[in-house]
Amino acid sequence: MEQENNFKAWEEELIRNHRQPPEDVGNNLRQNMGFFRLFGDLFELYLPKMFKIIVQVVGGTEPGTRAPRRQPPNTIQEQQ
Repeated sequence: MEQENNFKAWEEELIRNHRQPPEDVGNNLRQNMGFFRLFGDLFELYLPKMFKIIVQVVGGTEPGTRAPRRQPPNTIQEQQ
């Protein structure tokens, strides 16, 4: 004996009666998608900058600002 899934039966009944989802469901879905897209864009834009600021505050350096390599005293450096 199979156990009937009430939610699945309800979904099938709604599909038979309406043929398409109600408008408020579609509007809610679009609003939620827009919110998550905005949140994702802001997250992508500001997250790297926040990490840079945190690293600078803690005392780290940015990758391009390392101290120059020290040259041994017996090397001849070319004059520019």
